[in-house]
Amino acid sequence: MAETYCGKSCTNCKAKEELNCPGCMNGPGMPIKGDCPIAICCREKGHSECASCGLKTDCANWKSRVSQPEFRIEKIKAEAEEKAYISEYAPVMGKWFMILFVFMIISNCTFVFTSNFVHEHFPAFYEICSIMDGIFAILYALVLFRLSKVHERYSIAGICAIINAIYHFIETLAFRDDTPTWFVLISLVCYIAMIVEGYHFFNATSDTLMGVDNMLAAKWADLWKWYKWMMIGIVSSVLLIFLAPIIGVLVMFVSVIGIIIIDIIKFVYIFKTAKAFKKISAAQ
Repeated sequence: MAETYCGKSCTNCKAKEELNCPGCMNGPGMPIKGDCPIAICCREKGHSECASCGLKTDCANWKSRVSQPEFRIEKIKAEAEEKAYISEYAPVMGKWFMILFVFMIISNCTFVFTSNFVHEHFPAFYEICSIMDGIFAILYALVLFRLSKVHERYSIAGICAIINAIYHFIETLAFRDDTPTWFVLISLVCYIAMIVEGYHFFNATSDTLMGVDNMLAAKWADLWKWYKWMMIGIVSSVLLIFLAPIIGVLVMFVSVIGIIIIDIIKFVYIFKTAKAFKKISAAQ
């Protein structure tokens, strides 16, 4: 009987010690997210060794049996490097995402007081809240620039956030009562910047969470998809209003409600992301 499932000599294996492998037949095999793919395949199919399998000629596992130990050693090294990299940037992500969470709380509170009602009845308070809202938009952008040291996409999101912050100051302070027609074109540019910012922020966060919390990473990626369609819905509704007013208004209503829900979910996800990275930092 063979010493291994693949037929190689377990006794003469030079990688056995480095892999800390107890052997695939007399032990559980090397536990790298399971164990040897050849051993797994044989156990699942009930073969005592690969030689008894009639499909081995076309089997990728069988063809790679010679290089399997080296492949698994490289896999261990890659996972160790990934873990070290995550441990390095986890404190940064945990700290600044918690700051983002606090900024969003304050920013949302000030935004509530920038409605037309407040503008008409409490103009001084409206102006203060508008300025504060703009300041926190800039602070938000600065945090994104800080996070760009972890993922380059945050820098693009930060540039877009700065554009929207400048737009906010011009709209609320320079054109308080009468917004010129040409400013609509600037609004369109800023709307595009919002979409670009969302694309880079959501996906950068998803990327950095891989290996930390894969489920949360997938949720960030899914949230971008919903955000994208809601933003497209708002643009589409403006065009539809001229062609089919009722449908246009309905699409606008659904899209705006969708954006509000996404912002709430984003708020929750930012907190969860901060906690996930802080947990990694605490475990070091």
